[in-house]
Amino acid sequence: MVSPDNDTAYVVLRKDQKVARIRYLRTQPVLDGTVAVGSEPTSIALSPTGRRAYVTNWSDGTVSEIDTATMRVAATIDLNAAL
Repeated sequence: MVSPDNDTAYVVLRKDQKVARIRYLRTQPVLDGTVAVGSEPTSIALSPTGRRAYVTNWSDGTVSEIDTATMRVAATIDLNAAL
C-alpha cells in the first residue's frame, strides 16, 4: 500500500507476521522499520492522511492499528465477537 506522500509503502510480511515500511520509493528505496502484528496478516489499508495503517490478521480475527510515525501497534481490534 502506497501512502498519500507517494514516496512510502507499507508491505505485509505474512510469514514473518509483520508490516514493513519502505521509504524513498522515488529515489533510492530503503527498508525503514517493521512492526509485529497478529497471526497471518493478509491485507493493509491506510487512513486518508497516512498516519494510521490497519492490518487484518486472518487467524486471530483481529485488526492491528499501526501508528505509522512510530511503527508501533496503537490498538488491536478483536472482531471475533462480531463474527
